[in-house]
Amino acid sequence: MKQNHALKLSFQLAWPISLQQVLMTMLGMIDVMMVGHLGNSAVAAVGLGNRVQFVILVIFAGLGTALSILSSQYWGAKNVNGIRSAIVLASTTGAALLLPLIIALFLFAESIIAWGTNDAEVIALGADYIRLTIPALIFSYLLMVFEASLRSVGQVKTPLVISAIAVIANILMNWVFIFGAGPVPAMGVAGAAIATSVARAFHLAMLVGYLIWRRHLVLPRVESFAIVHSLSAWRRYLTISLPMMLNFGIWSSGTFVYAILYGRVSTEALAVASMLAPVEGILISLFFGMASASAIMVGHQLGANNHQQAWNLAKNFALFCPIVAVLVGGLLALNIDLVLMPYNNLDTSTIDQARQIIILIAAFSWLKITNMTLSMGVLRTGGQNKYCLLSDTFGMWCIGIPMTVIAVYLDWGFFYIYLMVYTEEVTKAVLFVRKLIQKTWMQTLAA
Repeated sequence: MKQNHALKLSFQLAWPISLQQVLMTMLGMIDVMMVGHLGNSAVAAVGLGNRVQFVILVIFAGLGTALSILSSQYWGAKNVNGIRSAIVLASTTGAALLLPLIIALFLFAESIIAWGTNDAEVIALGADYIRLTIPALIFSYLLMVFEASLRSVGQVKTPLVISAIAVIANILMNWVFIFGAGPVPAMGVAGAAIATSVARAFHLAMLVGYLIWRRHLVLPRVESFAIVHSLSAWRRYLTISLPMMLNFGIWSSGTFVYAILYGRVSTEALAVASMLAPVEGILISLFFGMASASAIMVGHQLGANNHQQAWNLAKNFALFCPIVAVLVGGLLALNIDLVLMPYNNLDTSTIDQARQIIILIAAFSWLKITNMTLSMGVLRTGGQNKYCLLSDTFGMWCIGIPMTVIAVYLDWGFFYIYLMVYTEEVTKAVLFVRKLIQKTWMQTLAA
């Protein structure tokens, strides 16, 4: 594969994935923006509720990422039945693990939100938001499974088109349920949650309907379900997916700990973090497609035992993404007023703090993008899940969180507290680059 052809193919894969990820990230941002007129408490409640959902979905993304890795290598090995069987395993595992979490969310919503704030209004609003978005969790996981399988076979535009339609529907439903329209009363934060769940159901119905209509090759057949009786298949899938779930769970729960620490500073600080988490998420989502394209293309080469080509691709992705990310961060820094325009109804002090935090995001997000590319797009594709797990755990729980706790305890101010979060990224970047250079990650996993 020539370098110019590889670059062209990576962009063909990346831009629909990135745009879709941006659209999905914007949904959380839109929820926060559209309740902004209700004040800091509403913004903080939706932000915490979204963070809880984020933690759970990221944990289950370990199952989806394992599916994507196996499917990419199966596709490289021309094994379509392997892809269908992997989808069955991912769906079955997700259903078994998601049920107890849903029950716990429903029963203990107030307690979960109370971890992040002492504000009674935020707790009440946040608990309502969590309970009403439980259906969205179920639909989102199933979407994750089918979209991962489509991307693995190089079909990235269809999920993008369907997601765009779903986002538009979500915005319209947000407007109706948050502000009220006709016979529908204004429901505020609860309305945002209802709109999210209804939109996810609509999204899933469109995607599954498309797969059935096209009789798509990734859609499991009756015979595909025989895989549940294969111990070797379960062993292969769980060996990849469970460490990823643990890895993603350690990381996502750490992000919730950061949110808890922000809430201990003040409701205003929590509101600022809630406002800007989607902004940083959109910035990172722009490069999610490149990381996914890296995982797909490197996975194809590993599946075909072309290790030298896999190394060339990995090296190019590892160099390209951070350089472009620095440029994108500069554009963000130059457009702070535009980013904060939807939040003009909030207090001046809240806006001033948000302005300072955007500077940090613009300056350091390239580190997160580097780590995402190396971890998701290269190392895990070669089966280095344990290494990524240990690196993520050490960077977050031994460096980032302790440094942030110290900053909160010493009352350094929210700017410096937020700055300490990036010590985690510096640590992980050193560990991931070291592993990349060693080349020991290049392994063929699919049988």
